[in-house]
Amino acid sequence: MYANIWKRVFAWFIDFILWFGLLGYFIAVLTHQTTPNGYSLKGLSAFFLFGISFLYYFLTEAIWGATLGKMLFKIKVVSEQGQKISYKQSLIRNLTRLIDMLPIFYVVGIISVANSNKKQRLGDAWAHTIVVGSKN
Repeated sequence: MYANIWKRVFAWFIDFILWFGLLGYFIAVLTHQTTPNGYSLKGLSAFFLFGISFLYYFLTEAIWGATLGKMLFKIKVVSEQGQKISYKQSLIRNLTRLIDMLPIFYVVGIISVANSNKKQRLGDAWAHTIVVGSKN
């Protein structure tokens, strides 16, 4: 029932590449912030990338229950009762993503998933959501 932690990690990695790899580089090209090693966004450009990324997670999970990465790995976010999550639940789980990311690469989130009966990161527990395998 609960999504495998590795599927969650790989789904996140796909989304990370999409947003911070492709979109981040595109913004860097438009704002002339590329470097010999990639890009380095500063100021408004960095804020824009993080804002768009937040909206991506918030809206795709609220509307479809999954980001592109989650869809690819056939997992989705549902309420603890197995229903579609609300916009409020999506907002809570995605705002608390900032805590789950600490100190780097979701260490807090991975530890909480590994130690939770429902395989929830802190954002899931606070939003009363779970990540499960989907039938689609």
